[in-house]
Amino acid sequence: MFSPPKNSTIGKIWDIKSVFAIFGLMKKFFWILLAAVFFAWGCTSKRIPVQVLRPGEITLPRSIAKVGITHRAGLRGTGPLQIFENGNPALRFRDLRIVAPQSAIEAFYVEFSSFPRFEARVFTTSEKVDSQAIKTPLPNPETLKTWEKDSLWDAVISLDDFKVDMFSSGGIYPSPYYDTQGKLYTLPRFQEGRRIRFTGFWKVYNTRTGAVIFEKTTETELFFASNGFNADDIYRMLPERRGSVENTAQVNAISLAKQFIPYWQTASRRIYLGQTDPWLEAADSAEVGNWISALKQWERIEKKAVLRPFRRQVVYNLSVANEVLGRFEEAEKWAKYGQKKFKNREFDGALLYLDRRRIENRELDEQLNE
Repeated sequence: MFSPPKNSTIGKIWDIKSVFAIFGLMKKFFWILLAAVFFAWGCTSKRIPVQVLRPGEITLPRSIAKVGITHRAGLRGTGPLQIFENGNPALRFRDLRIVAPQSAIEAFYVEFSSFPRFEARVFTTSEKVDSQAIKTPLPNPETLKTWEKDSLWDAVISLDDFKVDMFSSGGIYPSPYYDTQGKLYTLPRFQEGRRIRFTGFWKVYNTRTGAVIFEKTTETELFFASNGFNADDIYRMLPERRGSVENTAQVNAISLAKQFIPYWQTASRRIYLGQTDPWLEAADSAEVGNWISALKQWERIEKKAVLRPFRRQVVYNLSVANEVLGRFEEAEKWAKYGQKKFKNREFDGALLYLDRRRIENRELDEQLNE
């Protein structure tokens, strides 16, 4: 490559061009570095935990306020064939025909009555659940018609039928054992297990119209086990069958009752943090659950934000804050503004999520009768 003499006029001009070229490269590198710093600074974000009220899976109409809870199991003439042990009809467990459904409706009542929207009563056939319970024979279709005429209840939730399956299992395996002298022995260790499966056939009757407005089959399975060196002892250590069936029926009923009740769920929301004090203070407010304060601070930041990346981030934060506070119209306004202004996919996702939250909110209004 040609290089002119350094002391010549041409050489001096050449050196000047080299300096300018190097300066140009440094300037370009400086701006690239500055842009990278701004990008890294602006993209700092964090997920904040929030509590969201979710609707129950089952929604009863607003017209239903008084609910009777009972069971009609056994009315279909199935008799003791509702109880099976290792796949065979268990005729010797006749008392479980009463114990299983009774335990189920009592557990359902306790869980369901915790939801204050409904005035719930349980119709029991044995001991009373509480001072409000009504002791009555098993309700048959004629009894349901009487309730309808008397207008006592808007609806009746009934365990119409059930099935209990009991499966026994066992095994033996070697277990190391050391005596006082440290000598190793291998002794047989026995294991016994019992698996209980409760299947419930539930229906909700509208006593005003006489129609079935909801029905569901639920299945719950629990496993009980014990082990030891003596086969007879560990068999006796297993919970007796009646208690095992009661526990399984209760878990089954409680899981269904929860589906009628709205519940709080821990979720998270992503927000941008920034680096200046106003940004960090707003993020701190959101993190401790003071979303109203965070919203006001982000509104002040939005009015002063000039650079496009920071405007996009504060607009996104404003949409998130309004959604968390249940202000869906305001949240949608900011999300649509961000979608139009910045052409960013995160605003598309925010709008889709807002649609889902609106649907859930309508279900909540129905369930809470608001």
